[in-house]
Amino acid sequence: MNKDFLEKRIENLFKTKTKFAETLGISLPSLSEWFKREVIPSSRISEVFELLNIESKEDKDIALGRPQLKYSFRSTRDLIENEVPESILKNVNSFSKVYFSLGNFNDSSESLDALKKEIGKIRDHKKVARIIRNHLGIKDITPFDNNSLDYILKKFGIHTYIVPFKSFKFNTETEKLRALTANKCTQFLILCDSSRTHDEVMFDLTHEIVHVLTGLVGGKRCKEEENFIDLITEELIYPEAFLLREFPFLKEKSRVTPEKFLKHNFRELIRSYGFFAPKGVARALVSRGYLKENHKAFIWMHGEEHENFLKFFGKSLSDFGKMNIDFTDSYEFQNFIEGNVLSDIKKYPLFFDLMKGLIKGNITPRAFASIFDMDSGDVDELKKDLSVKIEGLLQAL
Repeated sequence: MNKDFLEKRIENLFKTKTKFAETLGISLPSLSEWFKREVIPSSRISEVFELLNIESKEDKDIALGRPQLKYSFRSTRDLIENEVPESILKNVNSFSKVYFSLGNFNDSSESLDALKKEIGKIRDHKKVARIIRNHLGIKDITPFDNNSLDYILKKFGIHTYIVPFKSFKFNTETEKLRALTANKCTQFLILCDSSRTHDEVMFDLTHEIVHVLTGLVGGKRCKEEENFIDLITEELIYPEAFLLREFPFLKEKSRVTPEKFLKHNFRELIRSYGFFAPKGVARALVSRGYLKENHKAFIWMHGEEHENFLKFFGKSLSDFGKMNIDFTDSYEFQNFIEGNVLSDIKKYPLFFDLMKGLIKGNITPRAFASIFDMDSGDVDELKKDLSVKIEGLLQAL
């Protein structure tokens, strides 16, 4: 039970524990024993809730000491939880509650604890990146690709999705969230905004994953901690050993030029890894001491070459995923589900999980409507229209 929460309720409504115990029909020593053991007898829970006006499921969970959802955010500027606009926090909370109610998580505490224990207080970002790679089964020289690691990450209790924040009302005109992490004990939900390019989303997604894997998650994030996480993220996405293998001339002390990179198939490499970007490679090489920001090669990668890259990969993931739609329009939403989600479940796992939860009854039409800002009556119709198709897909899986 949550002693602080209950004591404040008792003080506000009964002034003293003695008065509350009398109203409840028990002795003060008995009540004191409850607080000492931090347990309300199951036979008295409903009565306690009634006397203390504890009505909502959230307040009941708090009173009983059940794990609560916690959030951390990544945006265009540093944000801590209490700086996030209430409207955004409310929408994030509604969505997260629905997702965690689906029961998709496995018990992963041992795997995550073992990883965090090995990392401990190590503050060498290369060593930490190596430990993470070992636990995830990635070779030192292989760039980190969240898409191929989805199954492994779920073993650690980490579920990741790329979704249009605008459609879920996670953004406002003044506040632009890039990513968020919701967690309940050892269960983590990481969401990234799909309105940006693949390389940008990959960096933010990996950044949030590293926060979880190192245990540096939740609460206020200081600049020093963020810089440390960024260095680990950079080493995972742009491994130094990988870059030196692809561009061996970096080991030499001779002058590094754009021509040398082009001779070693720089553009082909960038295009073969959609989450690689010239700007990202340039920054990684600067942080490792192979380039300086005034070098011709850096200016070329960061400027002209990155502009060329954006011509090929500049579309946002919302555009690629055909997610630039109005989710509040039930007709448009149904067309999206039928035309995209049900024909490619692997590409839209979150939407399929939500629809599956709606059809199976794990999500009520009212809760489903709240996260998409729809009319609950329209959701009822959506459920009726798509039940047969989704149940057929579930049987085939």
